[in-house]
Amino acid sequence: MVGKTKLTLSINEQVRNDVQAVIDERSLTLSRLVENFLKFMIKPDMWCFKCGEKFCILDVDRCPKCSYLICSFCSACRCVLSDEAAIAVFHTNKIYQHLLGGYLE
Repeated sequence: MVGKTKLTLSINEQVRNDVQAVIDERSLTLSRLVENFLKFMIKPDMWCFKCGEKFCILDVDRCPKCSYLICSFCSACRCVLSDEAAIAVFHTNKIYQHLLGGYLE
């Protein structure tokens, strides 16, 4: 087991105050929240929209036709989605991009 290390962060005071109520409600700690986010930055996992299996986006290819990630379990990509479903997946993926400050790769 790897030990813990201290980390000092400077964040907006209002954000810090607002997040405290949320993490208290969800029985989290700020340390756990930051650690989970940092783990995701190192190894960004996603779940396939078709088969539901979890895979690391760093370990899969993109479809040359649609540019979406190809699931390593069922080989699904945007090509198997209806236009309506593809739009939903696209906008959901924007959440990840927003959180990470840019594209996943």
